[in-house]
Amino acid sequence: MVAQYSHKQFFRRMPNADLARYFDSIDVSLSVDLAELKENDAEAIFQSFIELPEERQALIEADFQNINALAFEGGVRTLIDEAAFHDGDDSFAMAISEIVGFHSKVMWAFLENESYWQGASMFLHADNVSPSYWKKRINLPPAPPALKMRI
Repeated sequence: MVAQYSHKQFFRRMPNADLARYFDSIDVSLSVDLAELKENDAEAIFQSFIELPEERQALIEADFQNINALAFEGGVRTLIDEAAFHDGDDSFAMAISEIVGFHSKVMWAFLENESYWQGASMFLHADNVSPSYWKKRINLPPAPPALKMRI
């Protein structure tokens, strides 16, 4: 899994073009032009980001943390599995395989295929819950499953 979230690390790993697409999608203008910056100039992007209102920063940071959490091989695989579950969408797997870099892949999925995003995030989280959070119940009486039959 990806390490703990940091704005500067995220800005270093995410290509400027992808950041620009994200900010355009939420109608936020930074004080710098991402197209004119040196690729992955984290310091300039960070300084521009912290000039935004705090409420806006919080919403954007939440998105970036979610994107960062899936930006590794297992996260991309989970997105592809979720796409396959929905209508057997093979075009998603083909499109995401052509994108270079895990952060770019996940940002593209976040912006273009939001319907897969929620399921993939939940499955990945469930797969990575620490065993210490599970409580084993061993003294439950056997019971048949409570199924409702539709007629």
